[in-house]
Amino acid sequence: MWLQSFVHAFMWRQQASTVHTFPALIANFFPSCHVFGSCSSYVWTALPLVCLILFFRTVANYLWKKRFDEKQAAVFAAVMVCLASWMQYYPVLCPRHTYWAIAPMIGVFAYFFWDLLKNENAFYRSVVSLLAMALLFQADITDRIQEGK
Repeated sequence: MWLQSFVHAFMWRQQASTVHTFPALIANFFPSCHVFGSCSSYVWTALPLVCLILFFRTVANYLWKKRFDEKQAAVFAAVMVCLASWMQYYPVLCPRHTYWAIAPMIGVFAYFFWDLLKNENAFYRSVVSLLAMALLFQADITDRIQEGK
């Protein structure tokens, strides 16, 4: 177990990763829109940024109120899962790792827009959340359709 989980993983990381400096590490966690080919998608950076915004907003809210209600605790738990999943971008930034990493972030992204419009009716909030997701994933969906043809 020690060899497989720690020694071989460390050796693989040293061989596979080209990230050795802080700017390169930041570029790894916030990839440019052209990392995975010609697709002009910002999904790889937008989803983690939304999670970071929700994280800091939830922490700031806790610092001011000194308590969490059930909704805030659920949001904080979901955001922590997303931020932990985001670590899959490292050490090798590839489509497989990033697709798995952003999977839990999709729901948090939809919630972000749902929560932004908390004073509106449910139908309007749902439509805006759906449109935000459609616009964000539009380039990836179009790219996959083109590759499928």
